Amino acid sequence: MDETDPTTGVPIYSLYKSEDRGPTPEMLKDVDVLVYDLQEVGGRTWTYVSTMALSMQAAAKKGIPFVVLDRPNPIGGEIVEGALLDPKFKSFVGMFPIPARHGMTVGELAILFNRKYGIGVNLIVARVANWRRSQWLDQTGLPWINPSPNLRSLAALTSYTGSVYFEGTNLTEGRGTDRPFEQIGAPWLNAREVAREMNERRIPGVRFEAITMSVAPTAAKHKGQTIPAIRFAVIDRLAYRPVRTSLLLIDEIRRRHLREFAWTASIDRLTGSDKVRLAIEGGRLQHLLEEWEREAAEFREGRKPYLLYR
Repeated sequence: MDETDPTTGVPIYSLYKSEDRGPTPEMLKDVDVLVYDLQEVGGRTWTYVSTMALSMQAAAKKGIPFVVLDRPNPIGGEIVEGALLDPKFKSFVGMFPIPARHGMTVGELAILFNRKYGIGVNLIVARVANWRRSQWLDQTGLPWINPSPNLRSLAALTSYTGSVYFEGTNLTEGRGTDRPFEQIGAPWLNAREVAREMNERRIPGVRFEAITMSVAPTAAKHKGQTIPAIRFAVIDRLAYRPVRTSLLLIDEIRRRHLREFAWTASIDRLTGSDKVRLAIEGGRLQHLLEEWEREAAEFREGRKPYLLYR
């Protein structure tokens, strides 16, 4: 037990910090129903979704109902992007074969996990009223509440499903700055030249701004430094494809900085396979992106039986 609620005396457990990342039989000893009430952000790497899946499995094992209080997908429910997770690379940042940007709500994901991947829990989804798949969070009238300390705006979520891949490199993804996941950087980055090259490609929906950013002394990467950086300036969020864009940017940075650039151990888990790393190293990224477009289109069609909203 991590702590006790002072008013009710109910025990509080941190599943994120627990060894198994999901509820243990001891935690559920006196529990009659599990309720999931957390915000989704639209990306496979969001660990709350893995916590939900592990909790569903624990509830199924105990034979108690699992209730999902559904929320709108803050980046809309129409755009699907990226390859499906390779089950060999299953981890806490991706448990089931869904794309990097899945375009589903937590309730819809719970139905998918339960039916397609055999969790088999007694699942109850409390549906969202009046939400349409085309709506982003700022079109719902709902207030913005940070889903985590490093996701502070809808602008951050708009890039997050792609910019999170920079966690798998030795560039910072902006943690410890004023705009995490909206900007990336490193002390050795030629931000001006990389931004110029990327802008010349006229990638839909986004421009690249060469900036400098100050990194907090508590950050994991480049802490306490002011470094060259590139900011994603989204000009058309419906045309913007953050997964594709971030991989093209990583590819360009690596080509210009072969000596300085490096992967970190998390890159294959974050991208859902070793294909990204190998494609970039082998100069075959464009071929992989075309393959991913086909996979995303197939998933978009195949997810239809699990959707709750139009």
